[in-house]
Amino acid sequence: MRRLHWTLLNVSLLHMPLWAQANPHEVLRDALNLENHGNFEPAAKIGKLAIDCGQLAGTDLGRAYIILGVAYQEEGSLIDARIAYERVVHILEGDPDHLEEYAAALENYAGYYTRSCTT
Repeated sequence: MRRLHWTLLNVSLLHMPLWAQANPHEVLRDALNLENHGNFEPAAKIGKLAIDCGQLAGTDLGRAYIILGVAYQEEGSLIDARIAYERVVHILEGDPDHLEEYAAALENYAGYYTRSCTT
């Protein structure tokens, strides 16, 4: 079963350019699903595609950067993680309608600093 999972994952990565043309919200959902299953490298690649498509704005763009920051951090790309967290904080700060997302961004950013200072 695990082999089937990795095979399907690899096949899906071959079609990433097609995902960039798909609904960016669906692409983000796919990236979050990969991240939740511990597949951080493909989650980062897919999350980056969603951001680069230019169709996300506001809170959706902020969510994409949270996904990207977590994925980068977990795969050890700490500079990229810091950049993603800084972007999401900038996007969501001062937005009273999305305080939950802003709090999540700050929590992840704080976790980044905690981990990077202890390693």
